[in-house]
Amino acid sequence: MTPAQAVEQARKGELLPLYLVAGEERLLRDEVVRELRAASLGGGVAAFNEDKFTAGESAVDTIFSAARTVPMMAPRRFVLVR
Repeated sequence: MTPAQAVEQARKGELLPLYLVAGEERLLRDEVVRELRAASLGGGVAAFNEDKFTAGESAVDTIFSAARTVPMMAPRRFVLVR
């Protein structure tokens, strides 16, 4: 999937359960993550529905637990692992 396709999916609200965003162009990576975040939170409260982790510094169980947590006052949760 190209960055443009991922952004288009996000803007339509047709999100997949998981995205792996990789590439050399930081601007494109950041745009895709920004659009996915906005679509995931859907106007909900980010403080309740967003978690950010750094790979290698966070336990895998902690990341999975965050991903399995039911969203609060939003359609989805946004879990970012860098």
